[in-house]
Amino acid sequence: MSVPLLIVVIVVPILALIALFILLYFVHKYFPKLSRRKVKEHKSCIVEFHNEGSETPYLIKKNPDGSISDEDFRVVSCADLHLSTEEHVFGLTVLERLIDKVHPDLLVLVGDNACGRLDTYIEEQLIKFFERKKLHYAFVLGNHDSERLITNEMKKHNEVNKELYDSIQKKYRTFKFKALMDSKYCVARLGEPNLFGAGNYSINIKNNSGIVKTLYFFDSGDYIFGVERKDPGTERRCYDHIHDDQLEWYKKEVKKNNADSIVFFHIPCTEYIDAARLSLLPFYSLNKSFGNNYEKPSCSDMPDNTFKVFKECGSTKVVVVGHDHKNDSCIKYKGIKLMFSQGLQYDGAYNRRKHNPKIFSRLYKLGFKCYIEGVSVFDLNKDKIEITPVYAEKEKVYYGLEKYYKRAWLEDTNFKNEL
Repeated sequence: MSVPLLIVVIVVPILALIALFILLYFVHKYFPKLSRRKVKEHKSCIVEFHNEGSETPYLIKKNPDGSISDEDFRVVSCADLHLSTEEHVFGLTVLERLIDKVHPDLLVLVGDNACGRLDTYIEEQLIKFFERKKLHYAFVLGNHDSERLITNEMKKHNEVNKELYDSIQKKYRTFKFKALMDSKYCVARLGEPNLFGAGNYSINIKNNSGIVKTLYFFDSGDYIFGVERKDPGTERRCYDHIHDDQLEWYKKEVKKNNADSIVFFHIPCTEYIDAARLSLLPFYSLNKSFGNNYEKPSCSDMPDNTFKVFKECGSTKVVVVGHDHKNDSCIKYKGIKLMFSQGLQYDGAYNRRKHNPKIFSRLYKLGFKCYIEGVSVFDLNKDKIEITPVYAEKEKVYYGLEKYYKRAWLEDTNFKNEL
């Protein structure tokens, strides 16, 4: 066999395989894996919150006749609202329209809820929103919720060391957490005062059979003082993480509640990076339930034991975070689903269109709709956790809000005839 023919027979197939692998890589990375699951009809019931004595607080559903309901308990999460300007009306309106479609029993805000110069006013509007909807809600803080107050306080000091920063951080995260608690529909609690952060707490979901599931909430902090990020081109400060004292508290709570659980916090743990990388491999993509990662997960650069403890305890089946506005994936990693809650980053916060408007505009024109914005629905009973993403762009929730499109980076998309 001649040398040129040998090259054709051996080299060309190898190059073809390499090209196929590259194509598959980009398909898995950039083309969304949408959930085919549709949100089920959900029976409206009366939800009661009980917080008495030393028992873990719990939520329970009751039928109109006062009997306890064994219907699925529906939790809906939304991350990174970033409500910060007079145009927060857009995000709240879209959220309300989605709520009216999915009928949650509990809404969870997964951090970066109200921030910026209007944070106090917006917190008041959020509380009024939940009271008007008569909707129970829980929340965690993100890295931006208390950032304005912490930054202003630090400017008052000539020198800031870690001890001073930690005390300022604790003070203002506690303050911001309390500000959003002021409603009879709020089920969030400050938790043990000696733990890191503000808002480490648990809630049981109950029915006639007892505890259905436990929900755990952590404060994953904001930034680590004096540590800069390793990754070039990212925020200069290093993100924080869940601390060991919080994990010790979690271990005790797991033993007490003895139920399968879902965990909510804002900044993803480092295993999210490992899961995202593995999900790009075609054979591993079967572990991805839905969604995509359009950016590298923005975890802390410091090591932590969060996932290790979750794995050892065996209670947590799903971990839900926010923080990364371009990510909405749900990937099973070592037996635990690592998930980015969907969010509604419309009030000036960066989203997938802001940094790549031309790319997504072209994809829309080609018929590829890369859905991310929306809410995540969790239907819970004793035997299951069923997760369904609800995409805002498929639910016709933008009508009458055209004047906000530019700020929300929606101006390249056609939402006519939504009604």
